[in-house]
Amino acid sequence: MNLETRPAISVADLPTTFYNDKAPLWWGILLALTVESTVFVLLFASLFYLRLQEATWPPHGWSAPNLGYGTINLLLIFLTAWPQRRIDVDARRLDRSSVIRMLVIFFFSFRRRPRHSLVRVHRPTSKVGL
Repeated sequence: MNLETRPAISVADLPTTFYNDKAPLWWGILLALTVESTVFVLLFASLFYLRLQEATWPPHGWSAPNLGYGTINLLLIFLTAWPQRRIDVDARRLDRSSVIRMLVIFFFSFRRRPRHSLVRVHRPTSKVGL
């Protein structure tokens, strides 16, 4: 039996993670962006369809929406952009301790419940049917 010797190569210097189109995470994020983009396209298409069905907009009996809650949510999205970018840059540098620190700060700072909730809970004052 003749065993052929092959040269051995070291793979110790290769990265354990990669950020390109060969990574499954990259394809998962691309798929999620595609699904969300499709949802928004369908939302706008339904808005224009409904708008063309009515003579006046907003339809009679409807009032203009309150933009306060949406504006607050938009500001929160802009506030979370910086930590997300910082986590991305640190992950590409393979700085594990900085990524973990930023993730902990990010999740615990935005999981805290506000003192005054923006959502009002309706509690009935009378007990009907008892």
